[in-house]
Amino acid sequence: MKLEDVRHRLAKHPEKQYKRRPLTSIKQIAIHHSGTREGDAFSFARYHVHENDWPGIGYHYVILKDGTIQWTNDLEVISYHVQNHNPSAVGICLVGDFRKEIINTNQKDSLRSLCEFLLVKLSLSPLNILGHNELLQGKTECPALNMNELRQYLTQNYVEIYLENKKMDVSGIIKEGITFVALRPFAEQLGYQVFWDGEKRRIYLTKK
Repeated sequence: MKLEDVRHRLAKHPEKQYKRRPLTSIKQIAIHHSGTREGDAFSFARYHVHENDWPGIGYHYVILKDGTIQWTNDLEVISYHVQNHNPSAVGICLVGDFRKEIINTNQKDSLRSLCEFLLVKLSLSPLNILGHNELLQGKTECPALNMNELRQYLTQNYVEIYLENKKMDVSGIIKEGITFVALRPFAEQLGYQVFWDGEKRRIYLTKK
């Protein structure tokens, strides 16, 4: 997964700012297409700011035709991309118009990898990944993709984690026999605090 952090390089409104939220308020991942043949985070940001008069780009991630993932907003940012669901949704936009073209392999692989990362980070289920059209109940064709196919793929590697028969608020992904979970929420639910020592590159767990 090739990730390019462009959060501080994009056009922003000189006066307006998006509101912010805790990560725990995120309940959905919304998938979009740009509806254009070409484009990138920079062109979308300019359009959203200068034409729509928004505080900044409306998406949290943009996936280019070559599969590069552009990180465009902090996940805590409540950006504009899916109307009433903005406070609880992360927005991923794939460059392309999938009413007229087929998503390529690079983009499909990057979308799957990014969704797996977000499922673990945000403790969500594949059922929480929805197309723009699904969230707006058919009022748009966006993203013009088979969302059931994406969810079915993600379900193959997704695991729920239980502690003594009680489901934990943590999601896991199994890849090549290795289970990936977000350490901090996992440890905190077990009653531990997590500390990171950047100099020694060590993670310390201490009982609360």
